[in-house]
Amino acid sequence: MTKIKPIYKKLLFLELGILLMVIAALVVFLWDTTNPILAENPYEPEDFTEEAGYVKDVANETVFGIDVSQFQGNIDWKKVASSGVEVAMIRIGGRGTAQEGKLYFDDNFEKNYQGATEAGIEVGAYFFSQATTVEEALEEASYALERMDGREFTLPIVFDWEYMDDARTSHVSTPQIMVLAKAFCDEIAAAGYTPMIYFNYRMLSNGFDLEQMADYHFWFAHYNSELDFPYRVDMWQYSDSGSVPGISGKVDLNLYFPREDE
Repeated sequence: MTKIKPIYKKLLFLELGILLMVIAALVVFLWDTTNPILAENPYEPEDFTEEAGYVKDVANETVFGIDVSQFQGNIDWKKVASSGVEVAMIRIGGRGTAQEGKLYFDDNFEKNYQGATEAGIEVGAYFFSQATTVEEALEEASYALERMDGREFTLPIVFDWEYMDDARTSHVSTPQIMVLAKAFCDEIAAAGYTPMIYFNYRMLSNGFDLEQMADYHFWFAHYNSELDFPYRVDMWQYSDSGSVPGISGKVDLNLYFPREDE
């Protein structure tokens, strides 16, 4: 019997190891992209093109949008609309990151809502959450609804929970974030609005389970020129450093994917 030299044994084991990793990755990929609960991403990489910092979908009916807060200052909404922006997500307010977690109202919310709607732009809204308990998530939803004051929103109302450095939320686990998101979104839905959840790859890598959020709309933050995500999302925030006529400084850019029933 011919003996295998040690060097070849090492190479053989290395190749077997690589093969097993490839097989494992393929299994995970197939499981992820054939999820029976979540709809598949219907868009192909070649559907998107980037021109002068703007991502465009050349194959499907998508809508160009922005999201704004008081940090964008005074906005000339007529110029914004003339530039091709059709939808805007407007910040209602949020909760502070310090331990006291004080709720606050965005100073430009009412002005932005009025300016955008008068310019013919469809609007949704978002609340920056730093909730740590269900009670706080419900408090945030109630605060948002109070500030919305019965206004019409043709786009969803968003639960925007984000990781922040040295924040009061540093101890909150991913399963708890999901519970908070459900509490907020269900309260919004009960008031007659469409709830949406803002998320990114960091949340997903920490175990944020979209299957359990499937009743809500999805807003995916991923700064790229292609939507390389296996599942369907309703909005894609593709830049946090865009430029739009009518706004001084940088602004987040989005593509909105209307559902067939909208």
